Amino acid sequence: MARPSELKRKQTEITKKAEQVETAQLAIREAQRIFEQKRNELKALNSELEKMQQEISVSEHALLRYLERKYNLDFDEIINEILLPPLRSQIESLGSGTYPLNRSLRAVVKNKVVVTVTAA
Repeated sequence: MARPSELKRKQTEITKKAEQVETAQLAIREAQRIFEQKRNELKALNSELEKMQQEISVSEHALLRYLERKYNLDFDEIINEILLPPLRSQIESLGSGTYPLNRSLRAVVKNKVVVTVTAA
């Protein structure tokens, strides 16, 4: 026959475990709510992308070729203008980062690639 103290201990253990189960259920419900919200956001983004893909557009490659041919731009010359020795030196010694090109422009570099040029 169980002693009253053993019974009380077991009841306390059961109460604590029941609270843990309830807390876990609440966490699952919250996670499910967040999951549904994120899934709906993803669905909306996919829908927007589908609409965008149905629109007539111009690729970046076509835009570059247009600029090159229409305005006689020499992209090799522009690349050399960006990659002047001071910038090359900074990239070689410091790696990825943002570096000044001149007073008004900065080059953003990641893994030795100029990924964009921003206003200073």
